[in-house]
Order: sequence, then structure tokens, then C-alpha cells
Amino acid sequence: MSDGEAGSITQFDIDYSHVLAQILMREPTVNARTGKRVKAIHGVHFKTSEFPILHLRDIRPMWSCVEAVWFISGEKSVEFMRRFGFKNWDAFADKDGHALSATGFRWREAFGVDQLQLVVSKLSKDPTSRQGVMVSWVPQWDLTNPGPNVPCIIAWHLEIMDGALHMSVMQRSADMFFGLPHDILGFRIVQELMAGALGVSAGSISYHISNAHLYEDQWYAGLMMVSRAAQSGRPCEGFKFNLGVEEWRRAIIGDARLPESLHGELMSWYKPWPSIRGPRLVK
Repeated sequence: MSDGEAGSITQFDIDYSHVLAQILMREPTVNARTGKRVKAIHGVHFKTSEFPILHLRDIRPMWSCVEAVWFISGEKSVEFMRRFGFKNWDAFADKDGHALSATGFRWREAFGVDQLQLVVSKLSKDPTSRQGVMVSWVPQWDLTNPGPNVPCIIAWHLEIMDGALHMSVMQRSADMFFGLPHDILGFRIVQELMAGALGVSAGSISYHISNAHLYEDQWYAGLMMVSRAAQSGRPCEGFKFNLGVEEWRRAIIGDARLPESLHGELMSWYKPWPSIRGPRLVK
């Protein structure tokens, strides 16, 4: 598909393009930590029952498939990500290759309890429970750490309603070009795996971002995606994984074959616009 052809998109793509347009209208500031010029808005919310994968550019979703399994496994070693050729977590790892800000480590070890398994157990025993909460922010670490190695996504709430598992996510800061498309997709994959473990379907995902931003070298890419959204007219057909307890067990143990399986199923459906080259990840 060329940029001259209108591609299929979802309501998530439309909502995402509207957020980009709002950000691009803002006056730039300089972020003190990165030293980069940035445009940002406060308080963005996405809510969708559709599969929230961006079609306005090819995001290469293997990253999200691998990261979702890595998170569920609870590993802090970045070796699992490296095995698939992904090195973005290396910048957050110590000399032993451990990323203490890794979401899965925060879920399953950092607080001395396995939050992930406890939430699944709680909802399995009481599907009416409203206490399916997980957090990743450790104040004694994260409020005193001056570097980038602190979690961007800080809280999750899961509940079963009308026979479906719904997820709410709180993110303090989101790079809207690189981070958000992969983050929301990855947590949707986690949600579907958890739903499979509980024997229910995956419901809506509600995703709140406090600070949504684009760095200077992403502004043109943002304009391109806003333009693509305006050109697109055909809605995508829906997609959901068919996952159960077996896939959940494989994720819990960090089965390295599971991301490939998830990716293969997803790629049989995913037909995005072309990639957008140029922007570089800011850490």
C-alpha cells in the first residue's frame, strides 16, 4: 500500500489521530531530562472494545507480542527481549542485565507478592470482585531515582462484567509515536491471555494517559498519520485471539515459542499503512 492509497482503519486509529492533532497544535517546550523540544497535552483517554492496534503506520507488532509474554513471566532479565532482537530495554538494565523497572518484575516480585496471579485467583473465585488492582510504582525507588529507569505505566484495574474481562490502565507519560501504540497493544494481549485463563472473553480496555507527547522529530510523522486518517474510509473487520488456559500457562513460564504463535495469528489479519521512517526513540 502506498501513501496514495486509502487503507482500512479502526475507531482507535481515528481517536489516536485526533489526539495527535491536538498535540501538534500546542506550543513546544523543552523537556529538562531529555533536553529535547516536545509538544504535549494533559489527560488523554482511549476506550475501545476493538483490538487496539495502530493501522496508520506499520508498528511491527512482534515487539508487543514478545513484551506481553515477558511481562507475564515476571522476568527482569532483558535476555528474553534480546533473544528476539529487541534491545530497547538494554538502556534500563544494570550490569547484570536486569531491568528493575520491567513491568512483569514489578507485577510479580518487586512488592514481595505475585500481584498478577493473585488478581487472576481473586477474579476466578469471585467474578464480581472490584479489587483486581495491580501497581508498578515503588515510591522508595521511583521518587528518588533521577534517571529514566522508572515505570511509565503505573496501575491496572481488571474486573469481569457481562461475562467479559475489562481492563483499565493508568500511564503517567506516553511517547505517542513509539510508546503508546506498542503499550496499548501489549496490554491488550495481556488482557486476552488473562481472559483465557479465566474462561471469559476480553472486553473493553480503558487507557488513561496523564502526559501525552511528541518529540520534535516526530511532528512530521504525526502530521502524516493525521493525513492518513483523513484519507481512510473503510473500517477494519474485528480481531480477537482465541486463547485459553494453555496459552496462559505458557506465558507464565515464559515460553519463547508463544510470541511467535501470537504474532503469526495477528499478522494474518493486520494490514497497516507503510512504516514511517525518521523518528528516533528518546530514552
